[in-house]
Amino acid sequence: MFGNASHRSLNSSPHRGRLGGGLEFRIASRYLLGKKTHNAVNLISGIAVGGIAMATIAMVVVLSVFNGFHDLIEGLYSDFDPQLKLTPKEGKYFSEEKADSTYEALAKRGEVAALSRVIEDEALILFRGHPQVITVKGVDDNFHKVINIKDVLYGDGTYQLHRADVEYAIPGVGIGQMMGGTSFPTLQICAPRGGERINIMDPLESLSVAEVSNTGLMFSISQRKYDDHYVLISYNLAQTLFEKEGQCTAIEIKAEPGMEETVRKYAEHFGTVKNRMEQQEDIFGVMQIEKLLAYVFLTFIFIVACFNIISSVSMLILEKKDDALVLSHIGMPLKRVRNIFMCEGQIITLSGTLIGIVIGTVLCLIQQFCGVIQLGNGENFIVQDYPVSVHFIDLVLILLTALIIGWLATWYPVRRLINKTTND
Repeated sequence: MFGNASHRSLNSSPHRGRLGGGLEFRIASRYLLGKKTHNAVNLISGIAVGGIAMATIAMVVVLSVFNGFHDLIEGLYSDFDPQLKLTPKEGKYFSEEKADSTYEALAKRGEVAALSRVIEDEALILFRGHPQVITVKGVDDNFHKVINIKDVLYGDGTYQLHRADVEYAIPGVGIGQMMGGTSFPTLQICAPRGGERINIMDPLESLSVAEVSNTGLMFSISQRKYDDHYVLISYNLAQTLFEKEGQCTAIEIKAEPGMEETVRKYAEHFGTVKNRMEQQEDIFGVMQIEKLLAYVFLTFIFIVACFNIISSVSMLILEKKDDALVLSHIGMPLKRVRNIFMCEGQIITLSGTLIGIVIGTVLCLIQQFCGVIQLGNGENFIVQDYPVSVHFIDLVLILLTALIIGWLATWYPVRRLINKTTND
């Protein structure tokens, strides 16, 4: 009668068949924390928790370092790349009519904080008889409202690109240093005239030439793509230089806080819209691939660490073989007996993972706020300390990865050993 009552109570439990259910979890906890006949079981369990914790710490730290470099580079480009960049779906330039109608439609939107028309194209500068291919970026008077260009200017001058009949240019620091600093004399910028062939006898006749003066300023983005190739001039001068009156290659947009996606969906009616990451897709794409490969590599290390769980659970099954037989004889289904030891493996995995996440997060926060580890002597790098940034989504991914690997690592050994134990 006692056996039948026990059979009914075990099978009628609301937690029946659920991994980590009330009864299975309580028994597994007692097995893990209780005294063992062989101390080796406790030792191996401790080693398993420690190995998983170390693998988790490595995963948290490495992924956070990738996040740190990602955020650092994104911050550098944000000083020159707009929040959103609208370009034509076809061709390089918006027509005059399209440029005007698009600009006016966007300007009426309350979600848009600022707009700037831009002409960006390649040109040639002649300095002391030496030609240099550059990228000219002609910007209107709202450009400094769209991006924080004034935060990356160096020199003693004042930010201005035109005044009365005088046109100015602000070069990147790489081009500026090539020309001797911020005190270069009048500079000639040349661009091929549209539809004309180059006159070999007198090439200058086939070029549109603009003269610009220096403002005593240079900009530095700490990215050679911009510092060594870009020169800022006024939008009106760029229209004249490239013979694109009323046209533009892009409309750069700054959205109100929290309104970026709303503005993007609206702007997509007029052309192709890219955010900062999409504007630098080649760089950020490579960084994402590198982070993915690091995650895969560290996952393999995590798998190796989980072999200790197999050893710990296997020895525990042998230790508690008699208990498993008793539970089976009083009516506990074989699946629930297996779940006890599966839960044991999950407790070990979860304990090691949570310990690793806490320690790894603390280490990253110490580095983030105290800068314990430095990049060399800090003189030849953009930042002095290793950049780190802990992302919550990474911690969730690590936890899920650990639980899945821990479950897979114990499923077959537990199933095989329990079946063998109960059938002997």
